[in-house]
Order: sequence, then C-alpha cells, then structure tokens
Amino acid sequence: MGRTSSQERRQSIIRAAIAEFALRGYYGTSTEAIAKRVGVTQPYLFRSFLTGRRSSSPP
Repeated sequence: MGRTSSQERRQSIIRAAIAEFALRGYYGTSTEAIAKRVGVTQPYLFRSFLTGRRSSSPP
C-alpha cells in the first residue's frame, strides 16, 4: 500500500470534520477530535488548510 497523497489526506480530513460536526455539532467539535479521527497531528491539520492562505499585509 502506497503513501496517501496530500489531496487524498485533505479529503480524509474534510470527511472526518463532517462526521465530527454531525456527531457533536459545530461548537462541540475540536480540531483535536478531527485530527485523531484521521490519524494526524493538529499541526498537520492546520498546515493542510492554512498553507498559502495567509497574507503578510491586510487586504
């Protein structure tokens, strides 16, 4: 079995988040729960969705 591509991992994170939201609600869901469901660390979770979206100057 090969490595999971970043796009596949990202989709896994999205599916896990949807499942957690359905189970616990938006405000009851933690990034820790999503990361555990996918089997990644919280820093990895943040890097997967924040990379390239930050701006050094305000809009």
